[in-house]
Amino acid sequence: MDVATISVANNFIDSLPVETDSTVYSVVVNVNLFDTVDVQNIEVKIGTTAGGSDLVNQTFAFDVSGSLSGGMSYLRELYRVQLGVGNLIGLGDYYAEVRVQRLDGSYSPSVVFNR
Repeated sequence: MDVATISVANNFIDSLPVETDSTVYSVVVNVNLFDTVDVQNIEVKIGTTAGGSDLVNQTFAFDVSGSLSGGMSYLRELYRVQLGVGNLIGLGDYYAEVRVQRLDGSYSPSVVFNR
């Protein structure tokens, strides 16, 4: 799993690129699955603290592609799933967590990423 952040607004001062507390980022979570059998949902949390979800707390139904409400998006190509979680402001330090819910309701171990 990796998190891609691309600054899309409030990222230039005097024509120079900068990152500030008001910079707006487009955020995409990329998930690589080992297997796609028995997958029901993919759960994404992004927060300002470890284990937090104060920025994003979204469950994506597996194999429901396209644009979703609130600026969310889902795209799958074979074992790679790209989850657009919208635009976030001032994303200097954050923690991301992803886990898969299986058809029987159980969850995979969480994969954690921080920056």
